[in-house]
Amino acid sequence: MSKLWTVRLPAFIQAHICRCDGSTDRTDRKRTHPKPGDLGTVGAAASEHTSPRIASPDHELVERAAVLRRCFLTEEGWTPAISYAGITCFYQRAPKGQGIIRVRAEAEVDAPLFDLASLFYEVGLWHRWAPTFGSLGLKRARVLGSQGPLRLVCQLEAKLPWPFRHRSCIFAAEAVDCLVPGDPHQQIVISMDSRRVAAVCPDLPAVEADGVVADLMDCGLILTPGEVAGTRGTLVQGVLNVDPHMYVPDWLLAISSMNLCILVILQWRRAAHLARTPEYLDISCDP
Repeated sequence: MSKLWTVRLPAFIQAHICRCDGSTDRTDRKRTHPKPGDLGTVGAAASEHTSPRIASPDHELVERAAVLRRCFLTEEGWTPAISYAGITCFYQRAPKGQGIIRVRAEAEVDAPLFDLASLFYEVGLWHRWAPTFGSLGLKRARVLGSQGPLRLVCQLEAKLPWPFRHRSCIFAAEAVDCLVPGDPHQQIVISMDSRRVAAVCPDLPAVEADGVVADLMDCGLILTPGEVAGTRGTLVQGVLNVDPHMYVPDWLLAISSMNLCILVILQWRRAAHLARTPEYLDISCDP
């Protein structure tokens, strides 16, 4: 069978994982292949992909996934803002002590869930699709460590225009795979929070930041296959809450955050095909 049709769920399997000691040498990465009995299937997309179950995710992570879902159940408390190219954005003031402005975005991306998951999971290849403008934008993205295939610690470095200093953000990305048979949600939920870094990789060595450190708080991403969401493509829902550690008027932070969400989704629409290129398949496919 062609490699094109043997893509495993790269959004949180054993490919491209770094150890918690910070090693990034590819020879140190162990690929563990799921056993046939461990695989679940998901609607039409499962004819091309297989998905390993996640074993007993901790209660806190499951609860954070539930909190993230609740953000999209109602518009109460959210202010409608930007609607562009089928992407809708809302914002609200973050709870005290939990950032400044929270933004939520929702859109349909005409691509299989697993292709989008691959774009997200292969952090070292984010430069292939991340929004940039000249020399500004994403400078580097990498995985610093992990605790299993579903809990990563990542670092982003971004160049901002003068007179602002560059920003560096280290955060934990923790996934709950709800695609297993019997789960009522049938989606992948990814929680992102800088405050969870120590919990995911307590022995992670200190990392030097190029510029000012920014934090993510209570952020997350929900990917729902079209056959479950009732959409043509994958339903993408995200919440972004960034503390840039500098004074920014609320209105400017809200607009900047919403524009960033829109740019990322637009880039995902344009770049979804990258998940089927040799650059990605060499990492995410069974050898």
